Amino acid sequence: MGSLANKKPHAVCIPYPAQGHINPMLMLAKLLHGRGFHITFVQTEFNYSRLIRSQGPKAVKGLADFRYEAIPDGLPIYDDETTHDTPVLTDSTTKNFLAPFRRLIAKLNDYSPPVSCIVSDGIMTFTLDAAREFGIPEILLWTASACGFLGYIHYQHLVDRGLIPLKSVADMSNGFLDTRVDWIPGLTDSMSLKDFPNYIRTTDPKDIMLNFFIRETSRITMADSIIINSFEALEGPALTSLQSILPSIYTIGPLSALARRAVPNESDLAAVTASLWMEDKTCISWLYGKQLASVVYVNFGSTTVMTKEQLVEFAWGLANSCYHFLWVIRPDLVKGESAVLPPEFMEVVKERGLMVRWCAQEELLTHPAVGVFLTHSGWNSTLESLCGGVPMICWPFFAEQQTNCKYSCTDWGVGMEINNDVRRNEVEELIREMMGGVNGKKMRENAVKWKESAAKATGPNGSSVVNLDRVVVVRRRYDVRRWSGRTSGVRWWSAERRASGGGPAERRALVCGPAERWASCGGPAERRASGGGPAERRASGGGPTERRALDGGPEECRALDGGPEECWALGGGSAERRASGGGPAECRALGGGPAECQASSGGGGPVERRALSGGPAESRASGGGPAERQASSGGPDERRAWWSGRTSGLRWWYGITSGLRWWSGRTSGLRWWSERTSGLRWWFGRTPASSDGPAVVRKNFGVGWWSGDRSNSGGGSVELQRWVVARRWFGRTPVVVEEEQGGNSDL
Repeated sequence: MGSLANKKPHAVCIPYPAQGHINPMLMLAKLLHGRGFHITFVQTEFNYSRLIRSQGPKAVKGLADFRYEAIPDGLPIYDDETTHDTPVLTDSTTKNFLAPFRRLIAKLNDYSPPVSCIVSDGIMTFTLDAAREFGIPEILLWTASACGFLGYIHYQHLVDRGLIPLKSVADMSNGFLDTRVDWIPGLTDSMSLKDFPNYIRTTDPKDIMLNFFIRETSRITMADSIIINSFEALEGPALTSLQSILPSIYTIGPLSALARRAVPNESDLAAVTASLWMEDKTCISWLYGKQLASVVYVNFGSTTVMTKEQLVEFAWGLANSCYHFLWVIRPDLVKGESAVLPPEFMEVVKERGLMVRWCAQEELLTHPAVGVFLTHSGWNSTLESLCGGVPMICWPFFAEQQTNCKYSCTDWGVGMEINNDVRRNEVEELIREMMGGVNGKKMRENAVKWKESAAKATGPNGSSVVNLDRVVVVRRRYDVRRWSGRTSGVRWWSAERRASGGGPAERRALVCGPAERWASCGGPAERRASGGGPAERRASGGGPTERRALDGGPEECRALDGGPEECWALGGGSAERRASGGGPAECRALGGGPAECQASSGGGGPVERRALSGGPAESRASGGGPAERQASSGGPDERRAWWSGRTSGLRWWYGITSGLRWWSGRTSGLRWWSERTSGLRWWFGRTPASSDGPAVVRKNFGVGWWSGDRSNSGGGSVELQRWVVARRWFGRTPVVVEEEQGGNSDL
């Protein structure tokens, strides 16, 4: 058993340290655990202590393969039941969390199993720096709505258009926030500034939260995959828009519903909790005996605060509605003081109201006695209400709650909004309308439809289940690392090559990230082409020399598999620098001596060898001019030449679904080919100088792989019209550096 446990993939899950972020991360961690992952769940020391106080020491004991760890948050000790101030806590995550998190990863790697991937909150992107340092992939979990996410992403565009920061405090109340914003694809056309996540409501250009979200959403593209806690039927347009501007996005939600289906109530994992408040166990029993849809449930979440006056207005609105109600009142609900209700109110509602400090909300919202949810429109609460088929009365407080409220009341047709300046009469009227009015009946019907859609998404073969399986592919060899094209070229890790020889196990060989982003995820032929058995080695031309060209020989091995950055891409060291300059060194760039040159050129005669290794024929074949055009348009020489479509040379092509393949074709030598776009090209152009004059590197190199030799090679000078130092393109934007003739060039 021990050896099997040591071979498990190991996911380190780290949420933003607030209850509304901890809950969905815990649900995702449980889902990963159910798919064979060893889990380390990271809390701050402050929340770790709160968890022990609220749930007891057993709460942090975890399981043998589901462990808790804690890191400091860099903040002073607070009252045990007080949530950190959001701007202060957020600022601390960017300044104080990386160093202890890095130490934690290093410590975990000293034990078995080592860390396979990091699953981080979408606004904790400092973890991306640690992931890069340790060479492990990372998934970001966006715990809020997709429409809210889209709003955050466009903060910078609002700044660029001069809409934010606000010009004066008066703009918050003079109608400026009603300014229509109908130019963002994926957001409803009726969006106005007031419907955006509320951190735009500042006059300070240096506002902590405004700049925090601009920074975090700009860094989020560095992630390997992004999970959004939602489902496709609910937020289709926003998700489509996000998928057009971000890397791999997967809707996996509602996470609470998925976890409820996947984790049996009697299992040890079901008992693993992360609630920072002690839950009142009397809530569910109090609901029994109540009529169908007769109870108003009230909960403003884990961070919302209000004034004492607002608390009293809500209280009397509930009392005057004459409906039963269950109200969650946290100790820190009232700003700066304890939440104390008037004695006369308590007397009036003693027979029909229940006030508790905290409860198991998801379970409560599925109870048939609950008729409406008075909520702050937090995303977890919104999803849980939809899953329960319960309509909402919305009083958004901060963050993307304004956006969630907007969609609940318009696009989804399940909510009514209370003005921020709450009045008891309004509370009473909305409760009565929602519980017994025509609009309330329609919204309850809509809520039931969304409940059915959520159940479909989280059921067998549902979209969220399928997406979860796409993101997390459990495998037997857990030391396979993903292909990285950003900084270090194409890496083919040895374990991945070993895995590429066989069937389904190969397809399960990747942890984190969609299969198509890896080099060895395709069909059987492609698996053989990724470094596997003898058939693969013969697929690129046969013979011992060809085998050395593909996965043998020290230099060629480094060209595929290691060495510092792209330094080794053409064979390493000085030979790589000579690779684009012609002569024998260029032959060596393809694998070695003359025999290799012949093997890579399709077996042709002297002319073809000259076309690869320099000399007049080569310059004509790949450098332009009449001879080159003749060489590309027909005749014996052309058939023996290395053909790249419109220009000469080799291309390396990378595709989405087929990964990287080597094939010899008929007479075109070795090509790396794919199904989609050209991606990376490896071509020489008219690099070596010939007797006819200077060599020229032409502008139309596009995405080239050029080693940068500016020295003379074979006579004549090397004139660079465009100096291209391009590393392998990773699927979106080529990395190209240009500078004047004769200058230095670095990436």
